[in-house]
Amino acid sequence: MENNLLNNEALVNEIASIITNARNNVAKQVNNELLNAYWNIGRVIVEDELKNNRGEYGKKQ
Repeated sequence: MENNLLNNEALVNEIASIITNARNNVAKQVNNELLNAYWNIGRVIVEDELKNNRGEYGKKQ
């Protein structure tokens, strides 16, 4: 009976580990998507402010 309990405990621990790893992976993916979204929001704002015009310092004389 005790051997069966140890097997069950090992099974539960392995399943818990799989769930924990999956949650961590989801959190990383969400963070990556948020980072991409914020970067693109900044890009759109800058492009709108510049209206595709570069600064004077970039023009040849």
